[in-house]
Amino acid sequence: MLDHGPDESNRDIPPATPSDAPAVMTAVPQRHGRAMGIFRLMLAFLCVGFGIVFTLQNTDSVTVAFLVWALTLSRALLVFLLIVIGTMLGWLLRSMFDADGFRPLG
Repeated sequence: MLDHGPDESNRDIPPATPSDAPAVMTAVPQRHGRAMGIFRLMLAFLCVGFGIVFTLQNTDSVTVAFLVWALTLSRALLVFLLIVIGTMLGWLLRSMFDADGFRPLG
C-alpha cells in the first residue's frame, strides 16, 4: 500500500507554513455594485419596453406552411417562437462541442 508514515521518504519535505497554505477565496467588495445593478435594471426595463412595442406593432396574423401543416399565428408570437427554437438549437449544438472538439451525443 501507499501508506507513508513519518519514517518514510516524505520526511525530508518541510512542514507547510502559512505562506504555503492554499489561498482562501474572499469576497472582494465591488465599488460600482449599486450603480451596475441600477444600470442592469434600467436595461431590463428598456428591453421589456421594446418587447411590448414590438408586440403591439406586430399583431398581424401570419400563416406559416410546412409540408402538409399550416399554422396561423401573430407575427410577434412567430418571432418569439423562432428565437426560442434558435436558442435551444444553439444549446444543443454547443453541448456537442467541448474544448477537445466534437463530442457525439449519447
